[in-house]
Amino acid sequence: MRLCVAGLIVVALAGCSQTSGVGSASESPEPSASRSAGTSMSAPVVWSDGTTAEPPRPGRLGLDESSRDAAVELAEEAMVLYARPDVPFEVWWADLVPLLSAQAASAYVTVDPETIPVSEVTDPPLLPEWTTPEVARVSVPTDVGAYLVIVSRTDLDPVWRVERFVAPEVLS
Repeated sequence: MRLCVAGLIVVALAGCSQTSGVGSASESPEPSASRSAGTSMSAPVVWSDGTTAEPPRPGRLGLDESSRDAAVELAEEAMVLYARPDVPFEVWWADLVPLLSAQAASAYVTVDPETIPVSEVTDPPLLPEWTTPEVARVSVPTDVGAYLVIVSRTDLDPVWRVERFVAPEVLS
């Protein structure tokens, strides 16, 4: 009797499994696919200002004149604000930090403006070569030589930000 019951259980279990190619486990969706089925990849992003714009599309940055002009203007404005050794740190920092990238802000927060040797921008900035829409290396003439102001932007943050001020003696 035990053998009969065991045989019936084996037959019943064998009948539940599918051995043919139709409806086999390889055709069923992956667990990760079923979990993400309810999530839309094009859902709006909620930005820090509370707006819900569509995510930016990669590759929208260009090498056009308005982008070039914006990079040069930022470099000049940032250099004017940087080159103020007679301004208290609190004022100097409050004016400069909005123009800096997060990495630059971390690097320049410890700078004492009194130690900066430059005090004046003397001529218009130059951007002689520009081969990438993400980074511009702008030469800004000052009273101590030409500083290199490196500015950058990304598809996710298309606003130019200062990455670094490179002193003339470092460039030599």
